[in-house]
Amino acid sequence: QRNLKIYEDLAAGGGQLSPRQQYYFARELKDHGFYARAADYFKGFLNGGQGWLEDNIAACYNLAQCYGALNKTQQVLPALLQSFRYDSPRAEICCQVGYYYKGQGDYLRALNWFATAAALPKGDSLGFVLQDYRGYIPHIELAVCYYTLGNLEKPILHNELAGQYKPDNPSVVSN
Repeated sequence: QRNLKIYEDLAAGGGQLSPRQQYYFARELKDHGFYARAADYFKGFLNGGQGWLEDNIAACYNLAQCYGALNKTQQVLPALLQSFRYDSPRAEICCQVGYYYKGQGDYLRALNWFATAAALPKGDSLGFVLQDYRGYIPHIELAVCYYTLGNLEKPILHNELAGQYKPDNPSVVSN
């Protein structure tokens, strides 16, 4: 609550928030469940064009999550794809695009995005990195997609690859 209050006071004071303050205020709003306001601040941050590259990409990811929480499904995909304007694809974004298509029942498109995430080089990002998106998640989701599409061999392979990252995970064990 402390950080949220600090940003609320800054915004209420009539002063202009710096791009970094806009970004962190949006994150605080999202983390506290104020998704509509958070989306507005993420959009304002991105439209300002002054953000750090990694914050821009993370803002796209977070904006998509806000839209998902607000049941604005049609806005999720454009928010995710906007991240590609800033740099090469990130595994986190590719997996979220995969989840978007999986949620639409389009397992073939979902499979392609999870495969893209799995194939991306690990890289040295200066931003926050969600490690599970760089191995475990794309492989466990590839297992699900292949199985759903009727391929009974590749799910085993991808479940084993997911198991290299998290051998005791209940999903890996039950598969």
